[in-house]
Amino acid sequence: MKFETLIEKINDAYPDDRIAMYAEDRDGPHGDTFARAIVIELEETFDPEASDDNQWETALDSMDTVVREIGDVRDRLQELWQKASK
Repeated sequence: MKFETLIEKINDAYPDDRIAMYAEDRDGPHGDTFARAIVIELEETFDPEASDDNQWETALDSMDTVVREIGDVRDRLQELWQKASK
């Protein structure tokens, strides 16, 4: 599978075609740094020589890492807010 195909298949999962916009022009003024980060993460882990199945698995693993890391930051923010509120 080509990277462009992956982007086409997932673009509708994110608002306003931002995934496709950043895939086409990573540094464009599209106004959504999170969509940009998703595209960068997917692109950096994409292996055009891998099987489609492996590419899907790698993309899922990559997004699982993003979700976990965002969750960790969110949890730390909540912890710090709770400490500051006491």
